[in-house]
Amino acid sequence: MIWLNPRAGLPGFTPRTTTMTAALPYVDLLLPAGSFAELSRVPGEIARRGTGRRGLRCP
Repeated sequence: MIWLNPRAGLPGFTPRTTTMTAALPYVDLLLPAGSFAELSRVPGEIARRGTGRRGLRCP
């Protein structure tokens, strides 16, 4: 699962809500999505890190 979050690009960002903390073990890749430039990098990050289940990891 890929999670795009506008705050993920901020230094020290960590999900703090109960539901997102519970979802984190199932997240393969956490990427920032606060701007068009960040969104445009998503396909390249996916391609660079692989496509197999659990082949992706949070940066």
